[in-house]
Amino acid sequence: MTLRNHPILDKRILLLLFLISGFTFAQTTVTLQDQCNCEVLSGTAVNAAGGTSPSGADTGDIYVNTTTGIIYYWDGNSWELTSTDDQNLQAFTFNPATNTLSLRIENGNTVTVNLAALANTGTDDQTALEVPYNNGTSGIGAINVQDAIDQISATASTLSTLTDNGDGTFTYTNEDGVATTFDSKIATVVDNTDGSYTITDDFGTSVTIDTTDTTTTLVDNGNGSFTYTSEDGTVTTFTETLSTLTDNGDGTFTYTNEDGTATIVSNTDDQFDDEVALRTPVDMDEGGVVSPTLETTVQEVIDAIAPITSKAARIFYPPSIAVDASVNGTAFTINLYQQYLNQYGMTLPSSAASTGAPAAIPTYNANQLYYYVTYYDPTVFANLSINASGVMTYDIIAQPMDYNSLINVVFVVK
Repeated sequence: MTLRNHPILDKRILLLLFLISGFTFAQTTVTLQDQCNCEVLSGTAVNAAGGTSPSGADTGDIYVNTTTGIIYYWDGNSWELTSTDDQNLQAFTFNPATNTLSLRIENGNTVTVNLAALANTGTDDQTALEVPYNNGTSGIGAINVQDAIDQISATASTLSTLTDNGDGTFTYTNEDGVATTFDSKIATVVDNTDGSYTITDDFGTSVTIDTTDTTTTLVDNGNGSFTYTSEDGTVTTFTETLSTLTDNGDGTFTYTNEDGTATIVSNTDDQFDDEVALRTPVDMDEGGVVSPTLETTVQEVIDAIAPITSKAARIFYPPSIAVDASVNGTAFTINLYQQYLNQYGMTLPSSAASTGAPAAIPTYNANQLYYYVTYYDPTVFANLSINASGVMTYDIIAQPMDYNSLINVVFVVK
């Protein structure tokens, strides 16, 4: 169809060519003005239904948008679509394996959207073992949150327990394991051994029942009370009032017995060091003993390590070494810490250990020690100094007279 873009309404020619079943019909020229009372316009001014520009058209006039190819008609007030298609959604599915969202419409195609970029890949629901522990000022040498929890739990206070026995009694067990049972039923029945019984309820009211009198009855009402009917028809009800136990919400319980006496029971426990058990018993002081005594409480651990951590126990002599003083000179050096590590670390070929001894002697790191020279021969050595890593620097000013001399070195644990 050939259209001319002209603001003035004029004639438009519609050329129709049909191909049916292999036959070709001859070209026919149809003049729209001869077929209907309408004019055909074209351009880009009308691009949506409901537009009113250009105006001045007659009802039934046609407007062709030359960009989109959409045809509109003038209904007397505005340009409207010649036809509409209110299609429905047919399917809306999501494939979790491919993260693909699919939408299919009526008489149309299917559109898919790949949502893989929104997948929860890369998240990390960390466990307590994976979360590093920031020691701060707590003094806990933990490497992760789980480690800190374990250390705190090992010395945590064991709370006392209060158990409802389900029979009207409560059992309170303190931190030392001592159990006390509170009985909420204080009504008593006494056999008078003369064929009668005396019943006393919670409030001290007593009645004697003569079982030889067959006209009296005693009925359990099933709700904590008894009804006694005497032979003369007098009815007496004994009500069993149970004791109460109230949680105060502050870590304490208030126990009120049948006569109204209230007692506060605390579930807190300020335990002493000899009451706190270690999760795993450990030997703290006997080292390589074949059958060491394991410490089981915090108090036993403190008692075992106190002698080890005392002032005197922190001072020790490093192993003996030979120092070459055959040549004078300045700024000679000896790594005292490395010499200590070589021998205490059992790395020398001449080292040996007793039967049953551990394979290695425990050693300190260089930054865990202080280094001292308590004596040296001033006729042989001069200008001695030791750095924080245990390296000693010295001068040799003369050779020893008898081929021997002394330097006395002491290590102190920080």
